[in-house]
Formats: sequence, structure tokens, C-alpha cells
Amino acid sequence: MTSRFFHRFLLGAVLMAAATFSASLWATSCAIDTGSASVAFGNYDPVSSVPSTSNGTINITCTPNCSLFFIFICIGGYNGVNASLTLSPGNSGSYLSRSLKFGTNVLAYNLYVTPDYTTTVFGDGTTSTGYVTYCFTGANIGSCSGATYTGSPASGGGGNNGTAQSQSVPIYGKILSNQDAAVGTYTDTITATLSF
Repeated sequence: MTSRFFHRFLLGAVLMAAATFSASLWATSCAIDTGSASVAFGNYDPVSSVPSTSNGTINITCTPNCSLFFIFICIGGYNGVNASLTLSPGNSGSYLSRSLKFGTNVLAYNLYVTPDYTTTVFGDGTTSTGYVTYCFTGANIGSCSGATYTGSPASGGGGNNGTAQSQSVPIYGKILSNQDAAVGTYTDTITATLSF
């Protein structure tokens, strides 16, 4: 009978939010919520040949503002939005392989745009990474062709603000199999940036 030793690690890739906001007074406003974005892998078995996977979600909410108003009445229609959501490389400084760390111990992992956990690394568009776009049409945007996610056309919600639109963006995480490391809690910090 062969003995197998199991090392168990509590793992998590923690996502922190940062957003780039449009400066125009009447522009659409957007916010990102990373409350559900944490990718917690749970216990990791270093002798298993099966990679560990886990998912998280980033929620984007955009509120269109009136493009032209007169005496508190919107006469120009509501602005749309064309936003890009990118993720930083984290501890490793590289998108080729992100790193979960516990002291000097490292476990290689990565985050992906697609649920196959292999095709497109979730990054900023550089070094063969991908990112997601969220778009809805309005007075300033006529088409959302090619966007990853699309919302309804911008509409009024009362006053100078339009109806808020939300989109959930999944994040797919995978730790490579057969990595030996010391027992501990391994973490990484990722910055999510919404640009529009």
C-alpha cells in the first residue's frame, strides 16, 4: 500500500477595486463592486494531478446622465457608456503566471476571462492577455458592436440621471497541479480597473 501525504492550504486571490471615472460634468457615471470578486480556492492537494479551480464575480453599475438638459428637463437624450474592465498582474508582476504567496513560498495560478481556464488570461490586453468590455448605447454612442457585454439603450430615470444598468463579470481562477509548498494561507492582491 502506498502512502500519500496531503498538504492542505487555504488559498485566495483577493481583488481590490480601483476605477477611472469620466471627468465631464454630465457624463455617465460607473462604479465597480468587488464584494463577490474574491476567488477562494479552499484546500489544495499538491500531489493531485487535477488543478484547483474557483470563480469570482465583479459587478459593474453605470448610470447614464442627460447629454443636454433645459430647465431640469432632459432634451438631448441619455448618454451611453463604453467601458473596459482590466485586472492587474498581482504579486508576480507578470500575467504569464500570477503568484499566490505565503511568506517566501509561492504557488502559480492565473485568472481567466473564459470558463475553460486556459484560453484567455484576464489582464489588460498586453502580453497576450484579454479584458472585457461593457457597453450600452445612448446619445453619445450609436453602436456596441464587439462588446463582451451589452446593456439596454440608455433611458431616463428621472431628473438628469438615467436608469442604472448593472452587469456581472465572472472571473475564472486556476491553480496549477502538482506544486509542492509549505502549509499556510496563500494570497494575492489584484487591482480591478474600470475605464470609460
